[in-house]
Amino acid sequence: MMNETIKHILSRQSCREFNKKKISDKTIETLFDCAKKAPRSQGNEIIEFYFVRSKKIVEQIFWFCPGMDDIPELIAILGINLKKIENLESYFLYLELGACLQNILLSANSLGIGSVPVGSSNLTGIHTLLGLSEEISLKILISLGYPTKNRKIEVDLSQFKKIRSYNLL
Repeated sequence: MMNETIKHILSRQSCREFNKKKISDKTIETLFDCAKKAPRSQGNEIIEFYFVRSKKIVEQIFWFCPGMDDIPELIAILGINLKKIENLESYFLYLELGACLQNILLSANSLGIGSVPVGSSNLTGIHTLLGLSEEISLKILISLGYPTKNRKIEVDLSQFKKIRSYNLL
């Protein structure tokens, strides 16, 4: 039997088309709490989280993101506080950013919210638009919103069995 966590991991997919249903403050707090709970190998608070829900600002950010298909209801942005890190080249930074990203994506999916990391975005332009300190380096942008299409939660594992290979030593 599949537990809820695995069900959400296997059912998560990128969502680029959103309806206009508002994401509640409580839900945003939950997404933030989940992002903060991601494993941190360095044990310090180097990652900055920004949740943008203002329709006006979200629409402005949209124009900095040729990778966005639809204007989302919420944008999450992850950045690094340069003042709090010793080694910007450390791969630990990117492991921690990836863990925070994944926690946001999976928790959003479990709440019925569609999401997608936006690979094509002008983070420098967004940084200026938001008026952030020079100590902040934006790294990841995520579109979030309720999907326009209903998604099936059922997961057919047979397709994975055909293409999966792993080594057991």
